[in-house]
Amino acid sequence: MAELFVIGGLAFWIALAAWLVILWALVENDHGFFGLISIVAYGLLLQFGFKVDVGSFALGHPIPLIVFAVFYFFLGSGWSFWRWYLFVKDQLDPYVQMKTDWLIKKGETTFDIIPDHHKEEWVKYVEGDWQRKEMCQTPLVRDHKSKIMRWIGYWPISAVTWAFNNMIRRFVKIIYNYIHDWLQSIANRVFATVKKDLPPDFKYTR
Repeated sequence: MAELFVIGGLAFWIALAAWLVILWALVENDHGFFGLISIVAYGLLLQFGFKVDVGSFALGHPIPLIVFAVFYFFLGSGWSFWRWYLFVKDQLDPYVQMKTDWLIKKGETTFDIIPDHHKEEWVKYVEGDWQRKEMCQTPLVRDHKSKIMRWIGYWPISAVTWAFNNMIRRFVKIIYNYIHDWLQSIANRVFATVKKDLPPDFKYTR
């Protein structure tokens, strides 16, 4: 039984896997403080459960640990800049989609900016709903302090989550944007007969 509670034993790997899952869940659900508690708890488990002298190791290697900590938080700080940029880009997407849908309804074919002759009507449209007004608000760093601190303090978890979730989603979005016009041209050709049966000024539901 005692052989299980050794480094590399079955219990060690089960405990490590369980802790990583718990830590990931806590960090991704904005519970960074409890994530820190789980790190301390796992360290105590190593110390007293698996007989790893964590305390003596830390006291015996202060310089390497300090260098590691500086390097770790330096990378975390750098990651926070990149992650913040991606975050605000994501926050912009709903506004871009709202603007595009509105311009389509107005019969426009370009969607980069609101044309001058539509701007007054666009402002009234945005001001008519608080959710639409929220989409226009520039994200403020102070409103996302805990999120940024998690990106710095737990950047390996943030980076892995981004790689397996956000990065894949962004890659799929790039593919979608690339093939969008081709797919639409297929739909237009298939429905060409409908266009012939209706007058040019026919108002569709969209």
